[in-house]
Amino acid sequence: MDEQRYFIQLLLDTSFEQQIALVATATESQIKALVEIAYNLPKLTDLGPHQKFLTYLGNQKHTLRYKKSLLKNHAGRFVKAINTVREQLLELVK
Repeated sequence: MDEQRYFIQLLLDTSFEQQIALVATATESQIKALVEIAYNLPKLTDLGPHQKFLTYLGNQKHTLRYKKSLLKNHAGRFVKAINTVREQLLELVK
């Protein structure tokens, strides 16, 4: 995830519409970083209604191809979920 630090910072610092576009068009290595966030975030904090979605996305039984499809089709949902803990994520990637 360290190699995608700038992508994550850009994702968290842009507008909602740009965030959706970035998630929907992410490369394979960027998808891996986003999935790593989805895997670890539910373990660290309660995300309310987004908890199940991120847990499902971070499930290691799913293939990367399937996760990319999930992110592309549900980019808005993913962005809303990570925006709930935006400040904490920005602190982690700095």
